[in-house]
Amino acid sequence: MKPFFLLLLVPTLASLIAADTILSACAQAIEADMEKDSIGVATMKDDGTIVLRLRAKAANGATGEGTLVYPPTHPEYQNILSHIGPIQKGQTVTVKPWPD
Repeated sequence: MKPFFLLLLVPTLASLIAADTILSACAQAIEADMEKDSIGVATMKDDGTIVLRLRAKAANGATGEGTLVYPPTHPEYQNILSHIGPIQKGQTVTVKPWPD
């Protein structure tokens, strides 16, 4: 009975591997597309503080990442909020590049 079980298992494993490969490729394509239009993410904490996690890539290939924290009392808070768009407490949204 073991050989019969293995015959059933092999096509199932092959299907799972194929599905995983397809899903992985789709996820990479979506992530690459989001990166074109995004420089990072913004999260609003329960107290209204906005936390920006941003990244940049220079023409020479160098990359950098940074975290900026804007409590509601920060002088630039409204400007940041206007730029990132609608966001609710506990939510994370993508951040588009600022205009040059």
